[in-house]
Amino acid sequence: MNKFFIFIMTISVSFIACNKDAVIEQDVDNNELGLASIDTFKLKSKTIFDLPISGDDISTVVLGQTNDPRFGEHKASLYTEFSLSKNSFSLGTNPVLDSIVLILKQKDSYGKLNSSFDINIYELNGFIEDISYDNNSVLNVKPSTLATINSYKFSQEAKSIRIPLKNSFGTSLLNQFGTSTMKSSDNFKDFFNGIYASISSTGGDGFVYLDLRKDESKIQLYYHNDEITDTSYSFIIEAKDKTINQYLHNGLSSEVINAINAEDNTLAYVSSMSSYKTEIEMPDLSSLKNIIVNKATITVYQEDFGSTESIKFPEANQMIMFQNLQDTGIAFLTGYGLKSVGPLAKANKTIINGNNIVEYEFEVSKYIQKIITGDAKSNTIYLKNLSNNEGNRTKFGGGNHLDIPMKLNIVYTKINQ
Repeated sequence: MNKFFIFIMTISVSFIACNKDAVIEQDVDNNELGLASIDTFKLKSKTIFDLPISGDDISTVVLGQTNDPRFGEHKASLYTEFSLSKNSFSLGTNPVLDSIVLILKQKDSYGKLNSSFDINIYELNGFIEDISYDNNSVLNVKPSTLATINSYKFSQEAKSIRIPLKNSFGTSLLNQFGTSTMKSSDNFKDFFNGIYASISSTGGDGFVYLDLRKDESKIQLYYHNDEITDTSYSFIIEAKDKTINQYLHNGLSSEVINAINAEDNTLAYVSSMSSYKTEIEMPDLSSLKNIIVNKATITVYQEDFGSTESIKFPEANQMIMFQNLQDTGIAFLTGYGLKSVGPLAKANKTIINGNNIVEYEFEVSKYIQKIITGDAKSNTIYLKNLSNNEGNRTKFGGGNHLDIPMKLNIVYTKINQ
């Protein structure tokens, strides 16, 4: 590798071949000298439904709803158990309930959150032990609510959400102090199985992210007795307590459902919460033989950056690519790791044809090299949000988009034979 090779590598980026269907166009012809070539390929893509994943035992959960004409309706609710903060705690002489409040620690938010939300808190009938719950699980709850709040306005600021619960529920808990129920958390869970927080909104425009493992997330029972006029006791959420995020989707008449039904390759959609992902098929690379891949990248572009809906519901901060394995589902692409993140891309703003746009560029060199040598586990990959447990969603130009198609760019060196 001499200085002339480095010079060619630098200037050839400005002369990338036009997109094509697995047809090679070489920018540097003198491969006998071992110089680099750059080829660009079109990609085939389609939007598909994502699969549910485990939704239990997570510390940060999502609560809220979005009604997005592109992606349809997404609703996030939660289930959680509670433990005792102190075993066999005494409330003193003649304790009297003042109030009882559910407090949930908010750590972040997504969307505008200008809409009003209705919140209902129910008491669970129970979890099943040794069962892993998916994030589309529906558990049985008691019919009457512990709390009902209409037209609640979430804040975009990270603060605690306080929901007053019914005094009759608080009194039932207060009456358990001094009994075997309050000797241990296991005994307490036999009496009180936990809560279900359900939410709905006509104009849903966002989510809040809640940290259930923080000390601020709890049920706080306020009371007084003959000795103390103002005190409280906390029911907390410990690491061993079950917490489940429930995601419900309704994409009827949405853009993404129309794209799925039409098997549209012009547009592609990705959203978290186990809803939608994009499948990308690699082109035929059999024409590339006896080469060393210097660098291979897949670039995708947000199709509606700056539109009313993309401003209201922002694009994903980070995207990731997985191999599509027919037998086991998904697997990391070759090259992914803590030191070499590989097929992981952040949202970067750029300008194309004079328009601002967001692009994601994935470095997939090792994966493409394995495709060429026939060692890749799969020739199709999934494009997904890095985090499933958030509200972000992105509409992309698909493989056949006229202006901003997905593309595979390969810089390689031929091996002299």
